[in-house]
Amino acid sequence: MENEADAELFNLDNPVADIATNIQKKHSYNVSQQFALKWTPIKGLVLRSEGNYNISFRDTQRFWGYLTSTAQSADHQQRPVAALTNRTVQTYTWTNTASYDFSIKDTHNLSFLLGQEIYSTQYKEDKQTAHLFDQKIQAMDALDNMIIGQPYAPDTYTMKSTPNRTASFFGQANYNYKHKYLLSATLRADGSTKFAQGKQWGWFPSISGAWVISQEDFLKDIKWIDQLKIRAAFGLAGNNNISDDLWRFLYTSASSGGPNLGDNIGQYGAMYYNIPTTYSNKEIKWETTITRNLAADISLFGGRLTITPEIYWNTTRDLLYSSPIPGVSGYTRQMQNIGKVQNNGWELTVNGDILRGKDYVLSANFTLGHNKMTVKALNASDNVLYQSAGAWKSAEENDYRLEVGGELGLMYGYVYDGLYTWDEFSYPSISSYLAVPNEKAVVNNILLGGTVTDGYEGNDGNGVLASSNSGYSTLPGKIKFKDLNGDGQIDQNDKTVIGRTTPKWQGGFGVSGSWKDFDFVANFTYMIDFDVYNATAYALSSSSNSQNKFQNVYSKFSDRRWRYTDPVTGECLYRAYYLDGTTDADGNSIKQPDIYRSLNANSNLWNPADVVTNVMNSYFVEDGSFLRCTDVTVGYTLPSKITQKFFINKVRAYVSVSNLFILTKYSGYDPEVDVQSGLTPSMDYNRYPRARTFSFGVNVTF
Repeated sequence: MENEADAELFNLDNPVADIATNIQKKHSYNVSQQFALKWTPIKGLVLRSEGNYNISFRDTQRFWGYLTSTAQSADHQQRPVAALTNRTVQTYTWTNTASYDFSIKDTHNLSFLLGQEIYSTQYKEDKQTAHLFDQKIQAMDALDNMIIGQPYAPDTYTMKSTPNRTASFFGQANYNYKHKYLLSATLRADGSTKFAQGKQWGWFPSISGAWVISQEDFLKDIKWIDQLKIRAAFGLAGNNNISDDLWRFLYTSASSGGPNLGDNIGQYGAMYYNIPTTYSNKEIKWETTITRNLAADISLFGGRLTITPEIYWNTTRDLLYSSPIPGVSGYTRQMQNIGKVQNNGWELTVNGDILRGKDYVLSANFTLGHNKMTVKALNASDNVLYQSAGAWKSAEENDYRLEVGGELGLMYGYVYDGLYTWDEFSYPSISSYLAVPNEKAVVNNILLGGTVTDGYEGNDGNGVLASSNSGYSTLPGKIKFKDLNGDGQIDQNDKTVIGRTTPKWQGGFGVSGSWKDFDFVANFTYMIDFDVYNATAYALSSSSNSQNKFQNVYSKFSDRRWRYTDPVTGECLYRAYYLDGTTDADGNSIKQPDIYRSLNANSNLWNPADVVTNVMNSYFVEDGSFLRCTDVTVGYTLPSKITQKFFINKVRAYVSVSNLFILTKYSGYDPEVDVQSGLTPSMDYNRYPRARTFSFGVNVTF
C-alpha cells in the first residue's frame, strides 16, 4: 500500500482482520417451568389444567472499531463505539380444558371439549452506548471499561414493551357412527391486545367430516384394501402477527428534542418524545384465512402401501399490510387490512415397504406438491402495489409487484442487457474525447437508431444507475438495461417482472430400514423452478455501500472487469483519447494508439466501482431449484440377551447428521430463504449459512 491509512483501510475489508474490529458477542440463558394437573371426577369427564412460565435473559456486547462505517459517522468522529444491551423476556401460557366422551351401544360415539387459554409476553431492554474511545483501544478493553469513553445519549435507553396478550375460548364437538361416518365442529374466539377495543376479538369456526368407505359392506370382502377414507374440512383461522401499538399513537421518551407536540416541563424537568413512525389505525382487525381441503387416506396390502392425495383451496382476506399513505398526513405508512389472496394447490403423499423379511425391512416415502398463490384484491383504490424487502432494497424501493390477478412474490426490476459497447458512441475532441452516445432517431416514441441512454441527456448523472467516479452511467463498459418501451431512455417505464418466487414443484422423500440390530433413516426435501434474488452477489459486485473505499468483490472481476487505467503508467483512459477513431474539431478521424480498446478486449463484466446505487435487475435473479439431504441417522441396538444381564431393557447408540448436503446451481450459500413467506420472499442478502450438525447419542431404557 502507498500509505499507512490505505493499508489500514484495506485490513478493514479483510474478513479475518474485520473480526478484530467489528465485534458482536451474545449470551443467552433460558429458564422454563411447567405444570399439568389432571382430574377425572366421573367416568368420561376429564378436567385438565396446564401452564408454562418462561424467562429468558440475553446480553449483547457490540464494538465498532474506528474504521467501521458506524465509527466513521459525524457523531463518532472516527473513534470507536461500544454498546452493552441487556434484554429480559417473560412469557407465560395457561390452558384449562374440560372434555367428556361417551358411547351409546358402541354405535353412536360422542366427545365434547370446552377450554380457555391466556398467553402473555413482555420484554424489558436496557442499552448503554459509549463513544469517542482512543482509536487504538481493543474491543474487550472498551466493553469492560465503558467509562473510558463518553456516554452517547441518543443510543442509551431503558425501555419496557407493551404486553402482547391473547385470550382464547374454544369448544369442540365430535360424533361418529360406528366409526364409519365422522363429523367434527369447532368454534374458537381469540382476543388480542394488538387491536383497539371493539376490534380485539375474532371468531373462527371450523367443520370437518369423513367417510370410512372401507367399513361399508360392499368393500369388506376386498382383503387388499385395509382403509379407504375420504375426508373434507372447512374452517377459519386468524393471524395477528404485527407489531404492538399500531392502533394508537404511543410516544417514547427521548434524551433531546425541539418544541414538538407533547413536549413539556414537568416534575422531572424538560421532557422530549419520539413520535411514532407509522400512522395509527383503530380499525385494524384480525387477518383471516379460510381453509378448504378434500383428501383421501388409502391403505393397501396389509399396510405396506399408503397413499394420501389432497387438494386445497385457501383464501386469506383482510391482510395486515403496511400501506403507503399521502405524505400530507406527516407519515408515509399505516397498517391496514387490505385485499384478498388465494392459495390453491394439491399434494400427493406415498409411503410403502419396499422389502420386508424376517429380520429386515426397507421403507420409503415420497411427497409431491404444486401450489399457486394469486392476488384476488388489494385496497379500494389500487390494482397494483409495490413492496421492498427489509434487508436489501433498491433505491426506487419497488422491488416486488402485487397486482390483482397476478402471482404473489413477483420480483420487479430492469432486464440486464450486457455492457455498453464501443460502437454505440463517438469520441470527438470537442468533448475532450469523452464518449458521446450516437444520435437518436425517435418516431412515434419508437427508437429507430442511436444509443439507448440512462440519464445522459441532462448531464446530471441521475439515471437509473447513478454517476460514479468514472463518469455518467451511459459510457462504454457500463451496465446497460433493455429499453422495453422503445423510447430510447431507460427509466421506470422499462421495469418488468424479472422473477417468480413460488416453486412450481416441491416436496420430499425419505428411506428408512433395519437389518437385524442396525437401523437407518435418511430424509430429503426439494423445490423446483423458482427464483431467488442474490443480493449478496450484488453487494460483492458493486460499491453501493462503500464508494471511495476498499471493498471485497468476487474474484471473477480480477481479470474480466472493465478497466480505466493503463496498467503500466497508471494514466486514466476513460476519456478515450487513446482510442483509435476519435475525431478532431473538424470531425476528422484521428489515428491513435488503441490502448483503451486493447485494455478491455476481454472485458465482459462491469467495474464494481461504477455501481454506486442498488438497482433491482435480472442479472442477480437465479434459479433456486435444489435437493437437500435434511438428515441421516444410523443406529445400533445391543442384543437383549446382553442388556438383560444388567437389568436394562434396551440400549441403542446412534450417529446423526443434519443438513448433510444440498445440490443446486444457485451461486449463494443457500437458495431456501423465505420461500413463500410474506410479500417479499426469496431475497438473499448476507444470510448466515445453515449449520451442518453432527450428533452422537445413546438411548437407555430400563
